[in-house]
Amino acid sequence: MNERKYYWTNRASQHNIDRLRSLITDLPESKQILLTGNPRYITYIVDQMESKNGHRIYQFLIEYDIYNPSQGIYFGCKSLTKKGHHHHNECEKALYEWIQIREEMTKRLNNVFVDKDFSYRFRETDNASDNTFWPFWISLYEDESPMDVGVRALRIIARVYSDYANGRITNINSPDQSASKLLEVRTAFTNEAFERLMIKVEESVKNVSSSDNGKISGEEGRHLLQTFFTKAEATGLLERSPNYEKAWRMQENISDVEFKALMKALFAKIGELLVGKGIRVPWGDVTRVMMRNNEIAYKEQVKTLNVQMDVEKKYTRIIDDILTK
Repeated sequence: MNERKYYWTNRASQHNIDRLRSLITDLPESKQILLTGNPRYITYIVDQMESKNGHRIYQFLIEYDIYNPSQGIYFGCKSLTKKGHHHHNECEKALYEWIQIREEMTKRLNNVFVDKDFSYRFRETDNASDNTFWPFWISLYEDESPMDVGVRALRIIARVYSDYANGRITNINSPDQSASKLLEVRTAFTNEAFERLMIKVEESVKNVSSSDNGKISGEEGRHLLQTFFTKAEATGLLERSPNYEKAWRMQENISDVEFKALMKALFAKIGELLVGKGIRVPWGDVTRVMMRNNEIAYKEQVKTLNVQMDVEKKYTRIIDDILTK
């Protein structure tokens, strides 16, 4: 490409080219690729196979078009029509096969990638030129590794196609798109996130009370938790952040270990006061409401930190003062 004419395209493309070096170690220098436009498409083929009718080759690959950096890196199945066969007809057949196996493929991908949902990630192609056709493609997100996500997903995709071609997928059903539902959007540091935490505490208190034939309502758990936020804010232990709907940041000198100790002591005391024994810390909801002093969010893994006995006792006393005085 002409360096001056395509300055911004080149600038955006370099990032994606460099991301692919984890797969293709012998790629030319990014500047060389962008100056010459060669290769136009950077590809990494994981597997390939012949279609059921023998008229097409299916390639399962990662690809990137250096002329379209905004499209990003993508992966999926590319159908190549063999010579002597009508390309349009073969595109229709490739699309039909994709519709047949989409539900099974989605299930397998979601089973392997437990924190992802591929239901809405399959994209439709907008061209079928040069005897090629993509029945579907998937964008590789910025936080996804080309190897750990792209290559692993393509191996699953190739296996589904192979199972279909060899008759090993028998319960084929076209997914009913009209019945599909959008995923719930879970937010952090919002009114919704705060209410979710309150509801979780209510449910925990009611469940423990019910198992002991008690009569404590979850509303009392909500009240104690609200008391904690009010008093902890008044004493300077917590501070409301003005940058979010509902977020509290910890005192500057409180470490992650101390944060864990504080939360353990808080929910132990709420349970002790209401039902005579502690309730479980809902870490996923807690970390969507409270953050570090520098406003970097806690990860749920904070629950795995080891707390020394003296630190535990310190924050047990602090919580006692907040909730009982």
